[in-house]
Amino acid sequence: MTFSQTEQYMWADRIMNAVCTIGGITFIQLVSEVKTAKTNELRGIYCLITRDYNIHPERAARLISRTRQNVINQTRRYWQYLQAKDKVIVNLYNRTKEYLKQYDYEK
Repeated sequence: MTFSQTEQYMWADRIMNAVCTIGGITFIQLVSEVKTAKTNELRGIYCLITRDYNIHPERAARLISRTRQNVINQTRRYWQYLQAKDKVIVNLYNRTKEYLKQYDYEK
């Protein structure tokens, strides 16, 4: 399904909130420059799921204070982790997708 620009921002915000909730971090921690394994994983999951929802990388990038290319690279890297069935990434991805199902009635 293709979303309008406004809908893309709305879904990106929902995904960001879901990632923060599942990861137990705040929005500020997600967008900060601090690099920890946990925040990097959650940023990667955010990028991966925004691609699943057909959100343009530039729009996804604006919400997490990153560049478009960073979102593209993160998406590629975490898709590969998902394909390799990395336990941590698969768990975070599935829990986040399950959390987002509450919004699917609008989709």
